[in-house]
Amino acid sequence: LNLLYLYFATNMEAMFSNCGYRAMTTLSLGDKFDTNKVTNMTNMFNNCGNIKMTKLDLGNNFDTSNVTNMSGMFNSCGYTSIISLDLGDKFSTRNALDMTNMFNNCGHMSMKTLDLGPLFTQIAYKHEGFAQNCGSSEIVIYAPETIYLDQSSFKINKISR
Repeated sequence: LNLLYLYFATNMEAMFSNCGYRAMTTLSLGDKFDTNKVTNMTNMFNNCGNIKMTKLDLGNNFDTSNVTNMSGMFNSCGYTSIISLDLGDKFSTRNALDMTNMFNNCGHMSMKTLDLGPLFTQIAYKHEGFAQNCGSSEIVIYAPETIYLDQSSFKINKISR
C-alpha cells in the first residue's frame, strides 16, 4: 500500500473485504499502517481470509479513535480458522456510532479468544448483530470493566450527537 495515501486516508470501507477469501492464512498490517485519521471502517475486513486465515495482526498503529462507522468491520473474518483476535491498545470506540454486524460470524467455527483492548469502552447504540455467531462455543471475550452492565451482559451506550 502507498504509505502517503494512508497518511491522508479517512475512508477504508471494504479495504480488505474478500481479500484472500479461500487461501490467505495470515494478514499482518505492520507498524506503518497508521489509521489515526480514518472515520469509516465499514466492512474493512469483511470475509477476509474466510476459509484458512488463522491470524490477523492489526499492528501497533491501528488507531480507531476517530472512527464513527465500524459496521461489518470483522464480519465473517477468519470464519472457519481464526483462533484469536486481539484488537490492540489503540482500538477506541469513543466516537463509534454504528457497530451493526461488527463481529458477526467472525471466527464462528474456531475462535476461542477475542481481546477488545483497553479503549473498547462502549458499544454504539446502533449495534444489531454486533457479535452474533462470533467465535466458537468456548469463546472468552476480554474487555474493560466499564463495558459491562453486569456479570453476563455488555452495556449499550446511547450516544447523542
